[in-house]
Amino acid sequence: MSLLLNVMTASAQHEDMTTLPDATLIVVYIMVAMAVSTMLLGYYIFRINRNTQKATSELQQQNRRLAIVLELSKTRVWLFNTLTDRYTMVNGNGRAERTIDAVEFSKDFRREDFVLMHQELNAIREGRKENATCRVSGRRDKHNERETFDIDLRVLERSADGHPTTIIGLQHNITKRLRKREQVNKLLLQFSTIFNSSIIDMMYYDKDGRLMDINSKACQTFGINNPKELLNRGMNLKDVPAYQGLDIKNFDSYRMSSITDIDKIRNQGLGRIGEITIGGKIYYDTIVNAIRNDQGELTGIYTSGRCINEMVESYQRLQESTKMLKAGTKHIQDYIDNINYALQVSKVRLMNYRPETHVLELFTDINNRQYELSQMRCIGMVSPEFRRQVKGLMRRMDRRRNTRIDVMLRTVFHDSQQRDIWLLFHFIPMLQPDGTVSHYFGMCRNATEMVAMEEQLKKETLKAHETEMLKDSFLKNMSYEIRTPLNAVLGFAELLNNDPEPKDETVFIEYIKENTSQLLTLVNDILFISRLDAHMIEFKREPTDFAMLFESYCYMGWTKVREGVKTVVENPYDHLVIDIDEAHLADVIQKLCSCAAFFTHEGYIRTKYDYRRGKLTIVVEDTGVGIDKSTMGHLFERFVKNENGEHCGTGLVLPIIQELTRQMGGEVDFQSESGKGSTAWVTIPCTATTIEKKVVNTLG
Repeated sequence: MSLLLNVMTASAQHEDMTTLPDATLIVVYIMVAMAVSTMLLGYYIFRINRNTQKATSELQQQNRRLAIVLELSKTRVWLFNTLTDRYTMVNGNGRAERTIDAVEFSKDFRREDFVLMHQELNAIREGRKENATCRVSGRRDKHNERETFDIDLRVLERSADGHPTTIIGLQHNITKRLRKREQVNKLLLQFSTIFNSSIIDMMYYDKDGRLMDINSKACQTFGINNPKELLNRGMNLKDVPAYQGLDIKNFDSYRMSSITDIDKIRNQGLGRIGEITIGGKIYYDTIVNAIRNDQGELTGIYTSGRCINEMVESYQRLQESTKMLKAGTKHIQDYIDNINYALQVSKVRLMNYRPETHVLELFTDINNRQYELSQMRCIGMVSPEFRRQVKGLMRRMDRRRNTRIDVMLRTVFHDSQQRDIWLLFHFIPMLQPDGTVSHYFGMCRNATEMVAMEEQLKKETLKAHETEMLKDSFLKNMSYEIRTPLNAVLGFAELLNNDPEPKDETVFIEYIKENTSQLLTLVNDILFISRLDAHMIEFKREPTDFAMLFESYCYMGWTKVREGVKTVVENPYDHLVIDIDEAHLADVIQKLCSCAAFFTHEGYIRTKYDYRRGKLTIVVEDTGVGIDKSTMGHLFERFVKNENGEHCGTGLVLPIIQELTRQMGGEVDFQSESGKGSTAWVTIPCTATTIEKKVVNTLG
């Protein structure tokens, strides 16, 4: 500035002084202009700095937003340099992290997929494509699983001549989405398979009870030829007579067995079962389950059931056969009466068998996998005789044979009743789009009760036949026993009509009296044992002084003791008051003493008793003819003959004694040897209120 002023001053000295004011004004103008320019330049620089800071802040904010978007969308960004064939990894803030070559970059992908992606990059680099999209899989992780990515390829930068120099890759991780889609498809496939190929009837209703779907098994059961008409009509759950009392809004599970007369309902003209073509009565066992969401709200209802007409008809036929056998034994009758009309639907387990892993998966429901069983474990769970069969079935599934498998196997396990557990398996092959088998889906249910029922039925039927044969034999022999004294009576009565000698007449009359008495005794015994078999005898326990009555019971049975036979009664008590049925116990003692008197020709008959630990024991001992070994096995049988037609039973006396004792809660036992006599023991449980033993005088 000073230099400029000196120049202007020197110039002024050579000029006329009149021109000086103009020069000064010019200098002022120049100085003002320079000041204004400086201010404008400073203001411009200030605005530029401010806009730069604002742009930088907005850029940082956009980078943060971009980073959040990339993280939430599982997106990764990388750049491909077409000139160097190198890849630059970009972080969430848009900055380059590292640059790697193609070999290192390919380690994150399956080799075949990386080759395809590289072919797309080459197509964009060569100008054959503007952009491209490809799906690639990552390498397997430690869990032997792969991640899946969708990669979008776009040109980011071009050279001056328009050739792509940088290609941007947006790598989206879609693994979870694909797995979720696969799971949904799997659930839909399993549901469809269960619903449409189930061995039981299944129906689905909405929350208002309107029928929404019905499987083919249910259509077959009820004779529904056009299920679409039934669904379009909007049949309601309440249209089913068995469900009319069901509150569909307030239940979780409902199980029932019903008998419905289809013809009767159709004749009433209610118009609710127009699509059903079957007729007559249907016996049906069903389970109704409510489907609720997490909030407990009803979203639908499904029913599963099965027609059990065949089971009922089988039971009715069995009942008719049982009547023909005259109710062989009480046990088989009770067994048949307890058979339930409703078929109990067993708990079902769903199964998957995958040939590639050789693992059987068991599910308690569609979503809950309970067990994973290897082939060795499966084989070890069945009984040895079925293991070879199981190996063959698994080998067939490993070879992916397109065949259905139905088999029932016995396992090594036992239920609470110690019965072998039987399992019924049904497998169907699941096919891929190309027709090959991908895996096998099936169901398993417990068939133990069904097997046990069949085995028990065989045993009881055999027992009924045996009992009927015994009864026939008893009736045949009993009729013989009755005819023997009756023929004697009739025979001697005929002789009396022929004017016999007076002395013969007396003998005939005596024979008639003896056989008549024998016939009366036999008839009374038959009637009494029949009442015992029918449990028509009433037993009344009352306090009784047994010590005062025992001797009289014995002598009442010894009314026909032969001469020379000594009778002895041992009574160790003065008083023994016990609660017993005095009349029927007296009958047992009298019959035992009568038998002993009949078979004892010499020697003695001795009776005694004792009370210990809540039991009264009575002993009758004799020195009679005894019983041989062949007869001992039939001691309590009724009029039984051996293969030679000889009596090996003892008539009805001992069977009556045994049955009387048993119904009083006691036991009877015999010990005998041919030619050496017999000993009988009768034990009756009772409670003593007074016990006074006799005082034994040891002083002589």
